[in-house]
Amino acid sequence: MGRALAGRAALLANERWLDLNALFSAGPDSPYYNEKDKVSIFYAESWALTHMLALSEEYMPGFSKFVAALAGGRPAADCLQSIYGKNVKQVTGDLHSYIAQSSLRAAVYDIKLNQADLEPEVSEPSELEVDLALADLLASQTKTQAEAAQRLTRLAAEHPESADVQESLGYLAWSQGKRETAKLYLQHAFEEGSKNPEMLKDYAQILHEAGAPTEQILPVLRKAVELAPGDQEAWLNLGGTLTSARQYAAGLEALGHIKTVSAEQAYALFSMKAYCLVQLKSFLPAREMGEKAKQYAKTTEQQLEASAFLSHLDTFERQSSAPPPVAKGVPTTQPAPQQPAGDKPTIMQRTGKHELARDEPSARWADNLQNVEAMVTFYDCSSKPQRLRMKVDSKEMVLALGNAKEIVVRNMNDGHLDLQCGAQRPFRVGVFYVPSEGATVDGVIRELVF
Repeated sequence: MGRALAGRAALLANERWLDLNALFSAGPDSPYYNEKDKVSIFYAESWALTHMLALSEEYMPGFSKFVAALAGGRPAADCLQSIYGKNVKQVTGDLHSYIAQSSLRAAVYDIKLNQADLEPEVSEPSELEVDLALADLLASQTKTQAEAAQRLTRLAAEHPESADVQESLGYLAWSQGKRETAKLYLQHAFEEGSKNPEMLKDYAQILHEAGAPTEQILPVLRKAVELAPGDQEAWLNLGGTLTSARQYAAGLEALGHIKTVSAEQAYALFSMKAYCLVQLKSFLPAREMGEKAKQYAKTTEQQLEASAFLSHLDTFERQSSAPPPVAKGVPTTQPAPQQPAGDKPTIMQRTGKHELARDEPSARWADNLQNVEAMVTFYDCSSKPQRLRMKVDSKEMVLALGNAKEIVVRNMNDGHLDLQCGAQRPFRVGVFYVPSEGATVDGVIRELVF
């Protein structure tokens, strides 16, 4: 797949290219769809862009996310920026360089076709299938989505047992930003026995983002891997959900189905394997997986997590009776030991000058410890307990400092951290905290990692 097409390559070499924004905005009523002198360059450039996004070494890892974001109704330029971190002008430059290469990558698939594949049975679609296909086409265009909704609502009333109709209603609601409505429709599709593993993965993701219990998510993902046993992403999601549910052996077994992994997903796979292994007290394999996770860490937050995991593992290996370390988003059932002499972390305590200085450790890990990477923006020293305000992505969090002697501060070279009351020049820090059920703070800080 992806063999270079000489005719299109020649056309791109000799004709003036479209601006990518014009390419993205072209619809069925556009001259680029209907006028002969414009159609050729439109299709040639569309082929080139798709080839680069799907097969180039730089863009291929994010291609599936890009397609999913487009299907969700987001503008193509926004998708490029959020997924690849590049604007339209930068992507245009990459595309020109890509097509100017002396050769292009292609993908080869070893597929064995049986007689049924070579001579498929042709059958007439049912009336429902025809109506559903027309409704889906209408749903793909913003200006005809209202008509699509009317058609799908009528089909749902006529065919309440159809998982496909519920699925189409769900994706239509999702593209309109109605996530709660989408969740209900996809739930109906699942209950009616949907055979679409991609829909099941999307439904599981919506459930996860809505904070649904793992008992509700697991059957959805198990059905997805049953329908598509070769789907690596489905196994990764199932393994992660089982790990979050503290079903470590089952989580490790699910992750074992993943035979190849992209560089984009490698950190998630190896870090989850490491955590499951350490919970099962297989420390040597856990270290091997932890080192691989650190090798594939791409963000500051991932690097902090991997380093903290290996650091804690050093301690636990020295103390055979110690419980395992805490990994991001996965609670532990046992308290961690005191830090041994000679391996003292920095401990945060408040002095008269609002200085956080080195002291003896007295912190113990909580059962439900979580961690985030944040930008600290404000130190509220007038409240009791004192609080730090911070940005996590686009969300603001407020975390209490609690007992200063129970807060571990790591990687501070000079052994102390000065904070003045009030607004801070934003600084990045990894934060381990215990979630709080109170309305005033999101949790209580246990560790800061710089």
